[in-house]
Amino acid sequence: MKPRLSERLDECLTALLSGEETVDDLLQRFPDHADRLRPLLEAAEELHQVPAPSCRRAATKAGKRRMLEALAARPRASEARLPERWRSTLVTPAARAALLAAAGIMLILAGGLLVPDWIGPGVGQPAFLHYTSAAVEVLTPDAEDWREMEAGRTLASGDRIRSGNAYVELVFFDGSSTWLEPGTDVTLVEMSSGRAGGRTVIELYQWIGSTYSTIQPAPDPYSSFSIEMAAAVAAVRGTEFRVTAEADGTTTVAVAAGQVAVTAEDVTVELSEGEETTVRPEETPAASRPCVGSIQKPVPPGQTRTPQPPGQTRTPHPPGHARTPQPQGHTGTPQPPGQTKTPEPPGQTRTPARTCTPTPTPTPTATPTTTLTETAVQPPTPTLTPTPTPTPIPHTDMLTVADGYDERSSQSLKQLNAVDRLTSSDDHRSATDYGYFTSYEFTNIGVPDDATITSVTVYCEHYEGDSFDPGALEWRVGARYPNSPTTWLTAPAPVRAGEASEGYDAWDVSSAVTAGGLVNQLQFIVKNNDAAEGTNMDHVYVVVEWLEW
Repeated sequence: MKPRLSERLDECLTALLSGEETVDDLLQRFPDHADRLRPLLEAAEELHQVPAPSCRRAATKAGKRRMLEALAARPRASEARLPERWRSTLVTPAARAALLAAAGIMLILAGGLLVPDWIGPGVGQPAFLHYTSAAVEVLTPDAEDWREMEAGRTLASGDRIRSGNAYVELVFFDGSSTWLEPGTDVTLVEMSSGRAGGRTVIELYQWIGSTYSTIQPAPDPYSSFSIEMAAAVAAVRGTEFRVTAEADGTTTVAVAAGQVAVTAEDVTVELSEGEETTVRPEETPAASRPCVGSIQKPVPPGQTRTPQPPGQTRTPHPPGHARTPQPQGHTGTPQPPGQTKTPEPPGQTRTPARTCTPTPTPTPTATPTTTLTETAVQPPTPTLTPTPTPTPIPHTDMLTVADGYDERSSQSLKQLNAVDRLTSSDDHRSATDYGYFTSYEFTNIGVPDDATITSVTVYCEHYEGDSFDPGALEWRVGARYPNSPTTWLTAPAPVRAGEASEGYDAWDVSSAVTAGGLVNQLQFIVKNNDAAEGTNMDHVYVVVEWLEW
């Protein structure tokens, strides 16, 4: 298949803006597209050399807040659509080239949005409602009303989540996660990655309430995770922290692990583990101080999210309460002042002897001794001093479809260009015809073999034909499909007859996927045993929770 112009342009921009090749070098390398590439590459080179004007962070923050408030109050997309003739005009090649140049100029005028590793617009990525303890409301950009959403649903940039009385866990595409406590309201401003991978950007706006975020380390230096509030911005990479936003705009940021930079009114305060700061509207952040109380990940009532190490038991505590540490080892019986307790041999007890006064003499005399009287007692049970148990590092990772196999065509999903249809909820589906199976392979996150796997859940957005037999859909997890298939677990799958019934179903496979090596080779298999109807997959992914020792 001949590469498209857009693909060649991406490749050229990467090489050009990194300084690896010149415009002439690239035109010689791609002569078939040289005439169309030249004006685009020359414009990009000129734009890249223009110094970006600076913009005060406070002004940027105020503008973004006004934008979000306007989005919440604006007429929805259904009330303001472009005429059909405008939409058709916008897709002509000439218009695309003009828009590309205009967009570049607008980005520079907007205040330096071109980043050093820019290779074109980022690819939008999803987040997932991994857990909800009660009903949660979501307002999407194209909707007029809030609607309740269940665990397992996909969220996109622009969605606003209101937790109400629920505890909510959001899992992002890079494996990072954010807990929303009851009474919290956040907007997913941006979730994207570079077209060639690498740089990831996750930005939230927290209107009110408390959040606890666990951020995965990002190998790319331009990746970022930030939460913006009315009074400040918290920017992090590879850490755990809590943000509490009050109704009057006052914000408190506390760090459980790693480092967080809190910026307000162009002043930045760096926080390390165990430190916090408070920011009031239109004021600079207060100096860092030790955290008041403990900083713990929220635990919904009646549920323990992070299992304890073997042999260790944790007593649940109400949110905001700290546990009192217990001393290690034994608690000894206090001794009288001036007296030292000498450990005795097993099986012997000590009987105090009379005190002897030595008689002065040139020759040595017996030193006062303690008489040991052997008694018939049971040997005591040896007491072992407990060895401190290492604290595990919890991880939550999302595995997306990387490839697979379609039995009917005897081709891989990559060969069928079907992988992209399965990585987001976008109504681009992959079908499994009746009488056949499809296997799905996932991204390998390299879970260590000695990791403790606490939870593995397969999520699948799908629907089946209108007359699909309710017992004819089968799901499996295993490995090495199709050449040397091994099945670990099989279950009858829920059938959603008709496109209008499309939705997510979650399958807990933790009982079969119990080790890091199994996670790394995990496959999900859909077997269609119906006699006439197909099953259609829109989005497939796996969420893995594990402990690193």
